[in-house]
Amino acid sequence: MKKIFKSLACALFVGLALPACSPEDFNGADQNAIPTMDGIDFTVDVDQSTNTMTATAPVVDGEYPVWLINGKTYSTLPTATYSNKVKGTYTIELRMANRNGFSQAALKKEFTFNDTKVDFSPYAEKLQGKSWRIDNNAKGHLACGPTGTSGTEWWSAGKDEKKDNSIYDDRLTFTPAEGSATNGTYTYSSGDDGKTFVNTGTTIWGSNNPDDWDATITDEQTSTYTLESGTWTDADGKAQDAIFLVLADNSLFPYITSDDQYQHPRFRIEGLTSTTMNLVYDNGSIAWHFILTSKAPSSGDVPLDPNDDPEKIDWCSVNSDLNLGKAFNSFGKMTFWWADNNWAQIADPEFNFSNGVYTITFSGQPGASEWQAQCMIHTADEGVPVAYESGQTYDVSFKLKSNVDIPRYSLKIADQADDKNFMYYNNSMSAEMGTTIVRVPNIKPTTSSASTKFILDFGGIGADPILSISDIIIQKHVLKK
Repeated sequence: MKKIFKSLACALFVGLALPACSPEDFNGADQNAIPTMDGIDFTVDVDQSTNTMTATAPVVDGEYPVWLINGKTYSTLPTATYSNKVKGTYTIELRMANRNGFSQAALKKEFTFNDTKVDFSPYAEKLQGKSWRIDNNAKGHLACGPTGTSGTEWWSAGKDEKKDNSIYDDRLTFTPAEGSATNGTYTYSSGDDGKTFVNTGTTIWGSNNPDDWDATITDEQTSTYTLESGTWTDADGKAQDAIFLVLADNSLFPYITSDDQYQHPRFRIEGLTSTTMNLVYDNGSIAWHFILTSKAPSSGDVPLDPNDDPEKIDWCSVNSDLNLGKAFNSFGKMTFWWADNNWAQIADPEFNFSNGVYTITFSGQPGASEWQAQCMIHTADEGVPVAYESGQTYDVSFKLKSNVDIPRYSLKIADQADDKNFMYYNNSMSAEMGTTIVRVPNIKPTTSSASTKFILDFGGIGADPILSISDIIIQKHVLKK
């Protein structure tokens, strides 16, 4: 601590003395005029709603405060502020200074943030707009272990291990409430079989079966969910911070491990991406681990819910009035923002539009991260905006042609003025060289937009790409008869 203050004092002293002093008005530091802390106090106010501390120093003529906050952050302003999302007890230290030096003594106080503040919006964004299912292809998609662990030590399911049960056709959707990132509607579908997989010992449905079994339940259940910050106790007895997915009491789930899970379903989120969700249910005696995915099952997997199966959708033609996105195919303009790996903007790719086809040609290679090769279409400037509505269900299709493999690209259909207001977002799509018809059915936006933009990002694509986008369809969801 002394070393920190010594360095700080020297730096601040030089910065203040050099511009303001001259041999005529300052003859060097007067050790006898160095400030003291006698009679000095300061106030500390803590806003627990935002985890912000504000400290105010007294006004002393010819002197200024030097703050050291939590041993690292310093300020010389009369009022010092400090914010931290993490709960805990922190320190703030005050010394008074003038052009002669710093007070030898310091006044130190502690302040506490009671709760950890979390930005839940990334969690909500990843949950919504897709259909989740137990990932039958992932090792350990069902697992269990000791309480206070990730729940994988005792048993871990292999690929398709439970294919003879009713678990793999179940689907989960999450729809955030308007304007909220922490709560919304939770919908569970049991699939075509109308059954839910239940662990032995569960008595909710009146079974004393010594083995796991399939309970016949309602085809679909709608309840609620919340995202919460909290703590859990690990195997060493230490409290750990975590984000929890909490379903309403008596909510169904693809695997009901116990009466308690059904009655009070509270899952610790151990990982969440746009396509993968790792959850742990820990009742204090055993920890259960679940791996869910939003990816569509591959060929040979459990059949899709018809609403999620592109082959079961009654697709309209590109030029049909049923195509709400028809204007995208005739607008003929595209906006770009491409960057290198250091996020320095680079020249736009060459662009051409002909007969409804957008062609992008680039010499070289953009950066490898998402949003380093953005391509955007919006039609509002031409007076033909594309709109979508909350509460509706949509199907989206377009044709993508490439001269190189595309290991990853993003698709985002969002409000023109606010990217956080979106119909659909997926940043883990891929395509092989050649022509790919991309089809995304059963999209349920939780917000509305009167003016929509169609965004593709190809950050990470190979060198010298030539890309074509055409046949964009956005339609209200409809199944084949």
